[in-house]
Amino acid sequence: MPTRTEAWRLPPKRERTENSRCLRMNAEGMIWDALRGGLVTRALGLAADLRVAQALAAGPRSHDALARERGVDADVLYRVLRALASDGIFEETKPGVFGNTAASEVLARDGWDDLAHLFGGTWLHAVAALDASGEASFPRVHSDEFWAWLAAHPDERRRLRSGDGARLAQPPRSAPERRLAW
Repeated sequence: MPTRTEAWRLPPKRERTENSRCLRMNAEGMIWDALRGGLVTRALGLAADLRVAQALAAGPRSHDALARERGVDADVLYRVLRALASDGIFEETKPGVFGNTAASEVLARDGWDDLAHLFGGTWLHAVAALDASGEASFPRVHSDEFWAWLAAHPDERRRLRSGDGARLAQPPRSAPERRLAW
């Protein structure tokens, strides 16, 4: 399966008509990435909460050592890191040994790990409760609308506003995103 980045790379228009297999593989990759989006979001939230990127700043380390240091199950951490490595967020330099990539180094910067925590936890729970009823899922899951909930949870409010949190809440738009009419 193509990675998330490869899925966004559509071939030029003339190639799309000449090579329908390429377009089908690209479309399948896009669906595959969308289906696993929740898993990646949750895994990224867990890695941020465990401050894995910060722990790997000095270089690659074994998942066993990281798990012991963080007080978590080594097998679960290994699966989380493997899932993220499959998207290039971390890299497995040797079996069971993980290091940072340019992507995971972003998590070590001010504010990004806090956003990963929010999206991989609070928001993901609300998203999982979405249905077609028209009822807002955030209040149903968290017993209040988002801004009131945030006011009642000062640690979460601090995390959202930490460092560059306000700026990071609207990430820079990539070229594929600019082409889409959001």
